[in-house]
This record gives sequence, C-alpha cells and structure tokens, in this order.
Amino acid sequence: QEIDILREKMERNQGESRRVQGDKEKLLYELEKCNMVSSRLQNEKDDACADIDQSRDKYDKLQVKNQSHSSERALSSLEEALNYRDKQMNQLREQRDRAEKENKEEKEL
Repeated sequence: QEIDILREKMERNQGESRRVQGDKEKLLYELEKCNMVSSRLQNEKDDACADIDQSRDKYDKLQVKNQSHSSERALSSLEEALNYRDKQMNQLREQRDRAEKENKEEKEL
C-alpha cells in the first residue's frame, strides 16, 4: 500500500512537472513574441528618427536656399534702384544741357 501511495505522489509530481514545463514553454514563447515586437518597434523608431533627420536636413537646406533667394531679391531690388537712379541722373543732365544750350542761344541773340 505504501508503494501505491508513493506511486500516486510520483504521478501527481509528474503531472505537476508537465504542467510547470508547459507553463514554462508558454512563457518562453510569449517572451520571444515580446522580443520580436520590441525589435520591430525599435526598427520602426530608428526609421522614424532617420525620417525626422532627413526632414530636418531638407528644412535646413530650404532655409539656406530661402535666405539666398532673399539676398538675391534684395540685390536685384538694389540693382533696379541704382538703374532707376542712373536714368534719373541722365535725364537731369540732359535737361541741364538743354537749358544751358538754350541760355547760350538766347545770349547770342
């Protein structure tokens, strides 16, 4: 009878051992899934960071380009103003020369 009791205990222990082994395998499987998800999320994070860096670079380049265009527009406006000033000066010189010519002609008469 003691043998039967020991056999029952052994069978219960084996059943418990199988249950614990099954739980262990389930936990290892879940841990592996978590590791895969974590790895995938890390890759997605790295990709997102790379996209952000690229966007920043593009933004910085656009700012430099816009500053360059602003400088070019300012230079163009300055050139236009100088050209306008030169035309005005030429017109004033021509008016002066005509007035002097007319004065000279009047004095000769």
